[in-house]
Amino acid sequence: MSSLTKKFTEEEMMQMLGELLYAGENITAAVYCIYKGTGFFASSSNIIAGYAAITDRNRLIGYKMGLISDSAVSLDLGHLTKMKISNALLGQKIIYIHVNDGKKSEVKFQAAPKVPGSKFPEQERNLEILLDELKARENLLEQ
Repeated sequence: MSSLTKKFTEEEMMQMLGELLYAGENITAAVYCIYKGTGFFASSSNIIAGYAAITDRNRLIGYKMGLISDSAVSLDLGHLTKMKISNALLGQKIIYIHVNDGKKSEVKFQAAPKVPGSKFPEQERNLEILLDELKARENLLEQ
């Protein structure tokens, strides 16, 4: 599927993210977001709509919805090496996560507390939960 065929609703988000769960794993909080490029040559014009969620098994999962196809995101936060949460305009948050579980992986996404004109009634509450969970892991990283 592509971003052109998506409905971008909470139901669709939970269905898609549910496909990435391990047996017995549950989503703690899921949000609509935009993924951004990372690295020196990353362009601010290269943004991809998607979903991100944190699970009760210490994972960040998500989907990036490109024009042609989707790509899954799965990071084990037990191997977290770097994290940065920063503020953007209008209460939005930019989250950068880097893990190294033998293979280095990184992801950067931006989420807003409210998504105008869309069907994500739990976005604000879920973003707060996701940020609280990530900040707790960030504090463990700093110790």
